Amino acid sequence: MAENTAKTTNPHHVTPAAPAARQACMAGIRKTGCPHKAGMTIIPKETNELLDANHPKYAIIEIIGKFGIQNKEHAERTEQKLIFWPRRPAKILQFPPAPPIENPMWTVAAFYRFVALTDLPSVQAELKRACEANEICGTILIAPEGVNGTIAGVGEKLDAIIDSLDTLTGIREGELKYSTSTGKPFLRMKVRMKKEIITMAAPEANPTIKVGKYVEAEDWNALISDPDVTLIDTRNDYETAVGIFKGAIDPDIQKFTDFKDFVAQKMDPAKQKKVAMFCTGGIRCEKASSYMLAHGFEEVYHLKGGILKYLETIPADQSQWDGECFVFDRRVAVGHGLTEGNHDICYGCRFPLKAGDKETSQYEEGVSCPRCHDELTEHKAASLRMRHQQFQKDEQLL
Repeated sequence: MAENTAKTTNPHHVTPAAPAARQACMAGIRKTGCPHKAGMTIIPKETNELLDANHPKYAIIEIIGKFGIQNKEHAERTEQKLIFWPRRPAKILQFPPAPPIENPMWTVAAFYRFVALTDLPSVQAELKRACEANEICGTILIAPEGVNGTIAGVGEKLDAIIDSLDTLTGIREGELKYSTSTGKPFLRMKVRMKKEIITMAAPEANPTIKVGKYVEAEDWNALISDPDVTLIDTRNDYETAVGIFKGAIDPDIQKFTDFKDFVAQKMDPAKQKKVAMFCTGGIRCEKASSYMLAHGFEEVYHLKGGILKYLETIPADQSQWDGECFVFDRRVAVGHGLTEGNHDICYGCRFPLKAGDKETSQYEEGVSCPRCHDELTEHKAASLRMRHQQFQKDEQLL
């Protein structure tokens, strides 16, 4: 690597390593199969732009190629360039650990749009390319009926992928909401093709053909205050446990496909003349409204943009929302203004933890809580422990 003699004001100082140190570094990686085992920390190539190359105390070693790196994500990044920085004193490299690098603020984009899409493999390939190029994390689902996803990125990199989504799917004509996270909210990036962007297994529910009436967040309080309106939450039980609109019916379902049974058993178009529904971001209640219209319900409303738009728009002192809103990332829940909430989750059953759950003997991080402990088999517990160990390793690599 060419030596950079320009001074910077950044407090993190390094100097290019001597040829012998470079050789030792590469030998250590080949021997251990992993830079971490060789006593080094992986630093993305762009970090080097912030470092001064004239300090005698630290060294950076630039390596091109895979060199037997075991982690797939890092191996893919290494195809371009990685810098290995000594993490701790080791026999291979005798350098002190690097100063910590401040974590950036992440912007989270939640979006969906019901729109007819064709040539899904090409759409998937282009989205994967754009996400990898911009270091985006999260999940995007595409299907013949549209697109649905939650992703996160830093700064202009997220703007770039939203531009790509808009070109491919017209996402800005659908629902698009932003919030923030103090840490990386997802471990990986996935772009998947599905039969439906939200699974209901009901062909008659087609929002591209027929859908209920959209209600803006500013008009929602007035609608649900009408005594003739039946207010229904279309979310799952572990979500409603975190928060719900005052006076709403909780259908007590474990998955969205169960909503059909709830309608068949508990609802009657002859009795419930006006129905209003809500969900996290709007996608489930939009599809549910199409389903109910197909089954004879004449006046069906749904909250445009979902609970997230309501919490973003309506001040807390005017709100009819009780609690926090469950979200499908490492924040677990958000409150008014989309600020990060105070809930934690059991990664064994995916159910929110209650106050005091962590202090019980039935709680094991990443494995069980009082709600699921007694139903857990030894085989399942072992599998969850293994998954949690891998999760912790992945977190160390973030």
